[in-house]
Amino acid sequence: MDDTSRIAVLEEKVERIEKKMDVLDEIHQELTRYKGFIGGIVFLATCVFTALGFFKDWLKLKIGV
Repeated sequence: MDDTSRIAVLEEKVERIEKKMDVLDEIHQELTRYKGFIGGIVFLATCVFTALGFFKDWLKLKIGV
């Protein structure tokens, strides 16, 4: 095997690794996006329940519960 064929084999391996890294980067971006969305929903729910906790007595009087 000469040097040229060895280099070609190495270049092919590098290309395959780069393709796999691109796929992993895409997966990472999707997971980050979903994690941010779920974090926002949890934050919003926490804010709503905290507000309800502050105003529960007032709500009890207005609703009559």
